[in-house]
Amino acid sequence: MTEALLRTAGDPASMAGSVRAAIQDLDATVAVGAVATLQQKIDSGLVHERMMALLSACFGLLALVLTSVGVYGVIVYAVERRTREIGIRLALGAARRQVAAMLLRELGLLVLASLMLGIAATLAATRTIQTLLYGIAASDFVTVAAAALALALVAALAAWIPARRAAHLDPMDALRTE
Repeated sequence: MTEALLRTAGDPASMAGSVRAAIQDLDATVAVGAVATLQQKIDSGLVHERMMALLSACFGLLALVLTSVGVYGVIVYAVERRTREIGIRLALGAARRQVAAMLLRELGLLVLASLMLGIAATLAATRTIQTLLYGIAASDFVTVAAAALALALVAALAAWIPARRAAHLDPMDALRTE
């Protein structure tokens, strides 16, 4: 099948009829098939890649949701394990703000250490990542930083909710828990 590419000054779709007529005038035995613009040809050639990119984005979003649920669960568990300690601190006169700040600080250090390990592992795996993703260079720190920032924001939100809840515990109820 022979294809011809033409550059036009105007709208390519409006030129299709005159181009078809010009080809028929030159050789009536030539069959003119579907006429498409270059952009339409490019778009049809990239359908598979766009589908894979969409599928990858969906899996990435699913991974972020699962990670968020996991981080939230670990943080809630860590705070609940310390319910008696929090109750004692509140009963001895610690301000609720101090309790929340203490928990957020400790959880923040844990998240920071986790992010550092994750970034180090990502940078160690850049050669593999580079072969799997289009347009991602081995030194694409913007993408790594964006992913780390997204996870840090999720972790901050996941830490804030149980820390706030723990700071508003009734000291007597907290001391009764086991």
